Amino acid sequence: MEIVKTCGACEQLFTARSLATKYCSTVCANMGRTVYTPEQVKAYLLKYAHIPDDPDACWDWYGYVTDKGRPLACIKNQKLYASHVSYETFVEPLPEGMYLLHSCDNPRCINFRHLHPGTKRDNNAERTSRKRTARGSNHYRSRLNELEVRDILRLFHDEHLSQQNLAKRFNVSFVTIHNVVYREAWGHVLPGQYPPPQDTRKSVTEADVHEMRTLYNNGTSANILAQRFGITPSHAWRICVGKAWAHIP
Repeated sequence: MEIVKTCGACEQLFTARSLATKYCSTVCANMGRTVYTPEQVKAYLLKYAHIPDDPDACWDWYGYVTDKGRPLACIKNQKLYASHVSYETFVEPLPEGMYLLHSCDNPRCINFRHLHPGTKRDNNAERTSRKRTARGSNHYRSRLNELEVRDILRLFHDEHLSQQNLAKRFNVSFVTIHNVVYREAWGHVLPGQYPPPQDTRKSVTEADVHEMRTLYNNGTSANILAQRFGITPSHAWRICVGKAWAHIP
């Protein structure tokens, strides 16, 4: 059955094979899915964004979005972030190597008044100041929670349990315990109450490095080497595998 329809791009009549057909040709189909000229881009952005009466309010995007909720625009057959397109359309081209930062913290907003260029450091600083950074038990890779970290700090500093015993007790790695007790991680838990211990490790010489690597290659564990040379097991392991003192063959 032949159906006469109007092309959605060129607005010419054509014969379609089904009711679902919108365009008369592939050329028109591509034209209907993307925009090319600056005027078309502006109209495209305004079409898929909700523009409130207040010019300083957010322009929420109702077009395509990524899995993380970031707006996508189809410009010249390319999928681009709609916020970037909005800024470069209404303001100026984004400087090379710069990030586009939101002042409203609304990922769907494409209001160019809420967008400004900045470096990666600027982006991280704004994210931290607005408390948008996942930390502690809210982080998806966390294997501890705040209560367990409190216990670890108390057991290590007040009851003098070793890091190895704490790692076994809480079923985490030695490095995780080391980062907790030396305040390299979870610093927001009990800040100031348990400062990092004074580093009492002895200085390691090149001769020590050679001897440690020889013993390690012959089967001596990093824990035993740490006790023998007065350093932490993690530091001993890094020396033995070449992650520390890498300039020594």
